[in-house]
Amino acid sequence: MRHLRLVQIINGHCAAQSRNLGDLALAIKVSRQRLSRILNLRSKPTMDEVQDLADVLKLQGEDARLFELIGRDAQTAGWWQRIREKIGPRQALAADLECGATELFEYHLTIPPGLLQTPEYAAARAATDTAEWPKGFDPAMAVDARRRRQRAVLRPGGPGYQVVIDELALRRLSAPWQVTCEQLRHIATVARTPNRVLVRVLPIDAEINSNRVPKSAFSLYRHESGDPEIGVADTVTSDVMITDPAEVTSYHVLHAALSDAALGTHDSIAFLHDLANHISHRNR
Repeated sequence: MRHLRLVQIINGHCAAQSRNLGDLALAIKVSRQRLSRILNLRSKPTMDEVQDLADVLKLQGEDARLFELIGRDAQTAGWWQRIREKIGPRQALAADLECGATELFEYHLTIPPGLLQTPEYAAARAATDTAEWPKGFDPAMAVDARRRRQRAVLRPGGPGYQVVIDELALRRLSAPWQVTCEQLRHIATVARTPNRVLVRVLPIDAEINSNRVPKSAFSLYRHESGDPEIGVADTVTSDVMITDPAEVTSYHVLHAALSDAALGTHDSIAFLHDLANHISHRNR
């Protein structure tokens, strides 16, 4: 998150000073490719680069001090960064955005949310998606990383977590039926636990306000005041970050519409149990 805030400050000053990527890279004596990786959150800047950027952008006083503090904070690597290749860039990004979040809002269209997946379900999905494994991927470490993310988010006093799960993500078998049944019952258990988690099921025949139809799964992350609010849209091969405030707001409006159209907590829990029983009886 601090890295992203740093990038937003850089982009804001570059726009105000009419600087382009090539000009800025030349001024701080790094390659255009290196600066591009920093601005695209692919590489963390060194403190020398942070200080050079502050000098070139002519930051002064409190702005310069804040920029350096954010730069130092941005260099701190979380546990997910050290094993990024092993757990995959998508999960590393999710762990990074969840860290320090005060509220999370999600919509899931095709499979149950990662934060609510059982280890057995997560392992089954990893075994299914072998063609999508990035280089160096370790499925066992990926499952353990998911467990660590769940512990951080679902802990007492953790962030608020509101998730809407499309009926399609629950009804279509995305793992062996026994694993799926236990997965559904696990979501129901989490949903009834008194905490800051709100789970709602969106029926296939739900009437959504203004007939808004979600085109993909997405997640929204709200952090402490001063940090930017972030969205992530799910695609087949990668996650697309949404940082423009107007676009993030649009996703919040969509999430609210989906939540309003979804079943309440009690009915969602009943739906999950009924579906688990139906799948179990059908396969026995």
